[in-house]
Amino acid sequence: MLRTRVWIVILALPVAVTTLVGLMVVSSPAQAQSGQKLKPGKVTGLRAVASASDGAVSLSWDAPAAGAPVTGYRILRRIPGSERRLSALIDISGRADTRHTDTTVQRRTEYIYRVQALNGEVAGEMSARVKVRVPRPLKPGKPTGLVATWYGESDPQSHLVRLVWRAPTDGGRVTGYRIFRRAPDLGERQFVIQNKNTRKTETIFDDVHSMRYGTRFIYRIQSLNGEEPGGMSEPVEFTTPSLLTVRNLAASAAPDGTVTLTWDAPARSVTGYRIWRRAPDSEARLSILVSNTKSASTTHNDRTTQSGTKYIYRVQALKGDGREGAISRPVRVTTAAVFEKLGRVSSPDGHDAGPGLNIIAWDYYLDFKVSGYRILRSESGGDAVVLAVMRTTRKLGPTYSDRNVRSGITYTYWVQVISGDRIGPKSEPITIIAE
Repeated sequence: MLRTRVWIVILALPVAVTTLVGLMVVSSPAQAQSGQKLKPGKVTGLRAVASASDGAVSLSWDAPAAGAPVTGYRILRRIPGSERRLSALIDISGRADTRHTDTTVQRRTEYIYRVQALNGEVAGEMSARVKVRVPRPLKPGKPTGLVATWYGESDPQSHLVRLVWRAPTDGGRVTGYRIFRRAPDLGERQFVIQNKNTRKTETIFDDVHSMRYGTRFIYRIQSLNGEEPGGMSEPVEFTTPSLLTVRNLAASAAPDGTVTLTWDAPARSVTGYRIWRRAPDSEARLSILVSNTKSASTTHNDRTTQSGTKYIYRVQALKGDGREGAISRPVRVTTAAVFEKLGRVSSPDGHDAGPGLNIIAWDYYLDFKVSGYRILRSESGGDAVVLAVMRTTRKLGPTYSDRNVRSGITYTYWVQVISGDRIGPKSEPITIIAE
């Protein structure tokens, strides 16, 4: 019996020791490091907010309230329409931050997110899923203050058109700009995209494709938020310089309807200018007013206008060898509603001066420059016809002798002043009965 009890004790001892050791392994921190780690608890309160301005998704959640310590998080994502399973977007290891911004999303796309807490490599239970749709970008406002200038070094081949503008002050953010250009002188009726997306927020652009001298270009700038188009700037026109381009064309209308044109001569000497004119309310196209002035003068007076009429003028430089410069930029002017008349001659008088001779006289006191007079005559109450045109600048006491009269016939005379291309109204009649 004694041997039997001893063996029972001996056999029981290893079991007791083993059981005791097993209990010590579980409860000892030093030995627990070599065994299996406990899982952290479940993440709660997962939230997802998509930004319309930058298109990113901001995630936030609450840390587990129970379980093992959290050393990091795993974020899982799925696109419902194209992906069946969640895939790991990122493991945030080494830190217990409960926020993350997903910048790898696409606009107008729906996403599902779930988050797991990590204890080393051990993942806890997944959070409830959250669904979010990334909206289309906010349209940015329109650029303002667009200016075009001729820019470059002394070498003409390096010249280009530089565009500068101000960024929008409203709407969504701006990630780039789209550049539009049109060349009406080259027959372009619609704008052509010069740069689809600068992908820069800089408000400056150099058009290196504008190397056509003496050509008018029209530019517009559109703001972009990603690929979302925003507002369009107002157009700005710019004409690239030419050695034969007329510059700074100006027009002014005098009270009598005369339109005076002035301009700056081009860099090269010229032998004349071609002047174009259009009345936009009644004419669809420009027509040649003066084919060739045959003068280097940079001034022209148009006395063929109508009262209260809008006119558009353009001027083109001409060389004697047949070369023609680019047509200048247009200038607009409107004549007075009622022209200031040249006025009648004063004190018209006449008398019979003997057989076959009538003499008439008059004065002209107005400030208009006189270049001559027109004499009209009728016989015995008939129609008035132009008898003669006198070329004189005299204002006081000019006379005219009519030597083609017949005795007994009643003659009536009128006088009109001439000033350049303009003719004044008829004077009071002068009646003489020839002897």
